[in-house]
Amino acid sequence: MSVKKEKEVCIGYHVLTSDGYVIVALDYDSFNIEHLTSELRRLQKDYSLSNFYVIESSSKRYHAVCFDKISLLTYKKILSDSHVDPNFSASVSYFAEPKVLRVSTKMILKKVILSMSGYRTQSLAHKQVYSTFGIIEPSMSFTPLDDGYTKLSVVLYERSKKDG
Repeated sequence: MSVKKEKEVCIGYHVLTSDGYVIVALDYDSFNIEHLTSELRRLQKDYSLSNFYVIESSSKRYHAVCFDKISLLTYKKILSDSHVDPNFSASVSYFAEPKVLRVSTKMILKKVILSMSGYRTQSLAHKQVYSTFGIIEPSMSFTPLDDGYTKLSVVLYERSKKDG
């Protein structure tokens, strides 16, 4: 007899921007925050990325988000050059639909990893999602590099409840 896992409804957003780029959204499970910081600094340097916002989605689970707009090919390179959750990385490889990353008012901004090397246009719509959910302060993230697009696909979906 199989036991049905309890489901929860989540809100997420597509990493795809209105003009066909993607933002850098990474999902880390059971990861040490110090190792995560080190990896994100290396990715910033290697790919000339701007600030990363490290958000605790639940205990020892983190999302790292950089609002820089990049090509899908560059995003795939970043994923293969990181230690993200393998299920997250694999789902992007096929990209049948734009990748969805969960967002919630229960998420906590743990750290901002500043960068002096970012020069890309950034997704205003994605910043607004995090601001609306109270995860980041608008004054922390809005810059002259913002693209001005304000529409973004937000998705409701079910997932199995995880502990923590």
